Amino acid sequence: MHKILFFVVITFLLLPMSYSYGFSEKGQDCSKCHTLNKDEASTLLKDMAPNLKVIDIKTIPVKGMWEVDIDAGDRKGLVYVDFSKKYLISGGIISIKDKKNLTQERLTEINKVDVSKIPLDDALVMGDKDAKHRVIVFDDPDCPFCAKLHQEMKKVIEKRKDIAFYIKMFPLKIHPEAYEKSKAIVCEKSLTLL
Repeated sequence: MHKILFFVVITFLLLPMSYSYGFSEKGQDCSKCHTLNKDEASTLLKDMAPNLKVIDIKTIPVKGMWEVDIDAGDRKGLVYVDFSKKYLISGGIISIKDKKNLTQERLTEINKVDVSKIPLDDALVMGDKDAKHRVIVFDDPDCPFCAKLHQEMKKVIEKRKDIAFYIKMFPLKIHPEAYEKSKAIVCEKSLTLL
């Protein structure tokens, strides 16, 4: 009697898993039956964060889940939603075999900045403006760390003529006089005011 009961319990517990993943093990694409579009994902997430915008949705190497790329206004991120659409996972997925943080790789990819869209017309140039390599630096004239960086940049351009630093003013709110100083620096186009 105990053997039969044990067999029934084990079969009952394992049955849902075999149905859930049985097709994927046989080479079937689960995303043919399970779908999630941007509007549906937005509806699922709106109670948690009403201002989120869904950027993209894709399946991931972990069976039975979607990656949902989101824009929270000030930054982009990602969450995972299971095929039942009942669970949200926020956190990293790490490949044990490759020892790679797959979530971090995707975050880096979706938060990549297209530097060609940063206007450099008003930037101050430290080094040769025709240098092969350009480094864009955002600077606050009252930032002590920026002042240390200026010294390091000077050392670099002394040794490397193929590098130029394009300095864009970015006054921080924590430095109340930085905005006016930044305006003066841009108007004068002077590195000496930094």
